[in-house]
Amino acid sequence: MAASLILTAVSALFLARVTSHPPLARHDERVGAYVLDAVQNGNWVVQKDYTGEIAAKPPFLTWCAAVPTLLAGRITPAAIYLPAAASLCATALVLLGAGGKRFGWRAGFCAAIAYVVSPAGYTQLATARYDGLLALMVILAQVGHGSGWLRPPARWPKAPWHSFWDRRACSRSCGNGAAARPPHSEAITWPGCWCFC
Repeated sequence: MAASLILTAVSALFLARVTSHPPLARHDERVGAYVLDAVQNGNWVVQKDYTGEIAAKPPFLTWCAAVPTLLAGRITPAAIYLPAAASLCATALVLLGAGGKRFGWRAGFCAAIAYVVSPAGYTQLATARYDGLLALMVILAQVGHGSGWLRPPARWPKAPWHSFWDRRACSRSCGNGAAARPPHSEAITWPGCWCFC
């Protein structure tokens, strides 16, 4: 149910983006030129844009946009924006799954919808850029890495590994540098947070 709501939200935003007639941005024209160079000229590894310059980024976005172009027989705005929409949807579904597993389905759903309707999510959907694909790869790497960042390593049995960062963050927010405090300084403890005073 939650996944279908996320798919519906992303699809609605995608249809609004594709059916509206905004002027193409510079990135959209470049991606279109790269896709055409790959599809028409067979330059699948190194593409050139309309000015003859070689693509500055890896061709993964071009390949993803070339698939719907080949299926449709021509390049369309939907083909240019589809990789961004698919990566936004996949990132939201990963947030739903990982957040739902860790904090419950409601929290995962709220995180996923908040990401989809956030300025970052809409910007990733509204431009044909690598940002959405990069965000997807980062979240997949984080989730795929496991919850190692939530568990203390075995070599630090006395305190959780994040206690240093909690203390450092709180000491910075209090205006005191943790490195400037002597080791015998008094520590005031709040739930989950340390502040050296």
